[in-house]
Amino acid sequence: GFFLATLSGSEALKVGAVLFIYLGFFAVLPFIIVGAFRYKLSRTSLRGIRFSSTARVGEFSKLYFKWLCFTIIPLGLYSPWMLNHTAGYLRRSVRYGDQPFRYDGAGKDLFGAYLAMLFLLLPTLYMIPFWYIARQERHFWQHTTFGGARFECFVRGCQLLWLTFSNILLVIFPLVIGYPWALIRKLRLQCETLSLYGAIDLSTVRQLVAPATA
Repeated sequence: GFFLATLSGSEALKVGAVLFIYLGFFAVLPFIIVGAFRYKLSRTSLRGIRFSSTARVGEFSKLYFKWLCFTIIPLGLYSPWMLNHTAGYLRRSVRYGDQPFRYDGAGKDLFGAYLAMLFLLLPTLYMIPFWYIARQERHFWQHTTFGGARFECFVRGCQLLWLTFSNILLVIFPLVIGYPWALIRKLRLQCETLSLYGAIDLSTVRQLVAPATA
């Protein structure tokens, strides 16, 4: 329908189709984020005990659209706070058995790096976002805790740059046959650059009675 509208001679129909696509995408985004997050956790286990999430679409949608408005009005300058709020909400919803994860990050800690990225976009030929994303991931994980332990992330921008471009080549040239390998390479990098420091007594963790759901 979108492509048919763009091929039509009506400018109003074209504008309407574009608005419908973008508004529709943002409308379903909270469902996608929460649904995918809960599904992955419900299918993940450690030592026979499942992970889960208490995140709810309705609750997250209200917060997400509020953060989105705050981001759009000041021309994207609220973006570090929005992403930090999103990461905080999702990570605080995580449970390993009956034990919760915690998050204590603040968006202001990313604002300086975000401004630097904006100023360096053209001089770096739009390569600088890889370093900002790496900085963002380190921030999110370094402020995530479980029990008495804290996560530590060591990913670097050059690693994300190489992974992205090599994965693009891996997917495009074999006609998308290489997608499974690209996905595994991404997961492997995430695992290799993430550690957990501190004392945890996993023997105290108990499986929740509630069944795993998507």
